[in-house]
Amino acid sequence: MIDVEDLDEGIVEGIITAQVDRGLLVTLDDGTRGFLPSSQVDVRPVRDLHPLIGERHRFKIIKFKKGESKVLSRRVLLEQDRAAERGQTLALIEEGKIVEGVVAVVLTYGALVDLGGIDGLLLTDRMPPMAGQSAEPLLLGDRVRVRISKVDRETERIELTLIASDERVG
Repeated sequence: MIDVEDLDEGIVEGIITAQVDRGLLVTLDDGTRGFLPSSQVDVRPVRDLHPLIGERHRFKIIKFKKGESKVLSRRVLLEQDRAAERGQTLALIEEGKIVEGVVAVVLTYGALVDLGGIDGLLLTDRMPPMAGQSAEPLLLGDRVRVRISKVDRETERIELTLIASDERVG
């Protein structure tokens, strides 16, 4: 068995092999198995875990006792990457600037748009009707162009305004 102390920060690689109750089974490169709870798959909840089967990823071991299976997290590593990206994005954004992002969460009053490690809030009242068509609802994963309306660097909050459809991507 692997001793977590011997690992480089407890980071391992493996292939997701099956979906089980409350998560996924992973076969690690050393041939051992681990359990990836559904809450540790990504930084946001993943509704359908099945498409992940067969994918290779890096994981952090978050719990391991000899004789028991390892409990893994992919989320911890993604959050570390996201934190580094967030700092870079915050340094580059400024009010009035137009940027591209991806709709990460759809809300009843707007959407959260991932700008690169940090989300900006796009309120419904800041979404103009699309030119030549009725207003389309934003969908998860849509690529959109937005204007930075307000930035609070202290709280890391960003308010956005959607750019007209002729400039919309996706």
